[in-house]
Amino acid sequence: MTPHLQLLPKAILSLTKPVDWNQVGDADRALEMAYGLFHRHIDQSNSKLRNIFAVSADQDRLHFAEEYAHSVLGLTDLSEFIWFRRGVWLRETLPTTRYLEQRDHSVRTLHNYLLGWYFFVNCAAVRRQFQESFSIRGFGTQLGQLINGFGELWCFASLLHDIGYLFEGEIPRDTAALLDEGTRDGVRWAYEYFQEIFWDTLKIRSVDERKAMRKIVGFDPESVPDGGAGTVIQFLRDIGSLKKLTEAINTENGASVNILETLPSDAFQVWAINYRAFGQDSMAQRIEVLEVALYELIQQGIPGQAIRVLDHGICGGLLLLKCSTYWFRLIFALKYSDPPEGSIEEKLKSRLMALFNAGPPYYAVHWWKSVVWATAAVAIHNVQQNDQSPGLPSKKKLRLSDDPLGHLE
Repeated sequence: MTPHLQLLPKAILSLTKPVDWNQVGDADRALEMAYGLFHRHIDQSNSKLRNIFAVSADQDRLHFAEEYAHSVLGLTDLSEFIWFRRGVWLRETLPTTRYLEQRDHSVRTLHNYLLGWYFFVNCAAVRRQFQESFSIRGFGTQLGQLINGFGELWCFASLLHDIGYLFEGEIPRDTAALLDEGTRDGVRWAYEYFQEIFWDTLKIRSVDERKAMRKIVGFDPESVPDGGAGTVIQFLRDIGSLKKLTEAINTENGASVNILETLPSDAFQVWAINYRAFGQDSMAQRIEVLEVALYELIQQGIPGQAIRVLDHGICGGLLLLKCSTYWFRLIFALKYSDPPEGSIEEKLKSRLMALFNAGPPYYAVHWWKSVVWATAAVAIHNVQQNDQSPGLPSKKKLRLSDDPLGHLE
């Protein structure tokens, strides 16, 4: 634990007091209560957060950290993504961990989440840069919209930013094994989400219903990436057909976007197009060299060490974009589908649209201006910190003005 994190609990707990919206008199007071405002719908959030810092046993800290993280992810409709945090936690707590110096990314990412809120509330430069970025991307810039926008993005970029450790492990040399067994376990854990967890969340369990849904949405069959590192990367970077999603973005009223044709199915290309669409050419260039870095790390290895790895940041960003896009593809393919009357597809559409309509509305443009941005920040966060990272010839550190989300992470 670094010194600034040792001071974190007292500073953050001051932001978790119960909040009465009617008592917010001015912007300064609202900012003081920003954390409480965003988290006000979590029952007993204050006591849950205090529990994390009050206990001394590791297993208790882990329990309360995961409990609170799950609650926070639920605020932004990401609760099922706890599956990936749990996979990392299992990898790091079981004797099969590949890293000899024990780590704890469950609690560490929660510290990161809390620290980010502390900077957002207390650092005017950080808040001002987010407000500028939000304005460029067509967010609302009122204080409440700023708080909610940051809160959602920060769930992605902090609580989920280390899920790429599922793929941690050295890629073997001089052996017929394409991946070590620990990495392969992580790949299987990630694959299970697309094969089972996603569908079970929707309560679609029968074989015929799943086939019908895949037909409506245009999901290609996902096969377990049981090959080497390159096979895993292809699995992660393929986010599927975005034809319906692109059409929805272009037709939604008030969408300040610049998409003329169907977006490609490749995650790296989508990230680069997104940054350029919002005038962030320097970030688009970082994405382009990020792809180079990923392949050099699996082929040549970490500079100076020759240890070949799947970068956890890039893989985590790819996994998050693929998962999130699954949901948006499903929703908008259903919305614009016209299945035959009385068919299994029509019944599924009616059932699922009733489910989605019961909650907050989904907008395709939200995926474009928020989700794509957040997952790109996750992908960048590890490689961009290292001057020796392959594929980064400019050696330029990421500045707050380049991308406040990536910088804060």
